[in-house]
Amino acid sequence: MLKRATIYFGQDTYFEPFLDFIFSYNATGNITETVIMTARIGEPGYMERAGHITYQYDQKNNPLYANKNLLTLFWQAVSKNNIKVEDHFDAQLQPEDKFVYEYQYNNNGLPASASVKQGLPGQSGSDSQLHFSYQ
Repeated sequence: MLKRATIYFGQDTYFEPFLDFIFSYNATGNITETVIMTARIGEPGYMERAGHITYQYDQKNNPLYANKNLLTLFWQAVSKNNIKVEDHFDAQLQPEDKFVYEYQYNNNGLPASASVKQGLPGQSGSDSQLHFSYQ
């Protein structure tokens, strides 16, 4: 499991972290929280919390999980199940955004499409559609 991904900036032999993702998992192997840290300007080596994301899942298998090792190379941690709800919070732990996914599955139990509602409750949001294809 990918526990932390840190991106560094620099040149020659001097590098400083500027973006950090810290992942927490539940017992089933799904990511429960991603904490995002960013470099504090003017304080080399100091990272401060920029926000976090919490996740809720369905019980179906996430097709990307089979490629979790490859996706780790791109700083993408993948959970065993499909995300149903993402709650985004800012640095002050206040709600910032929300994504709610409603999947339609094919005969193999894989996502065929999904409706996505983005926005905080009580605010105008947006709706979009995702379509999945497999080879």
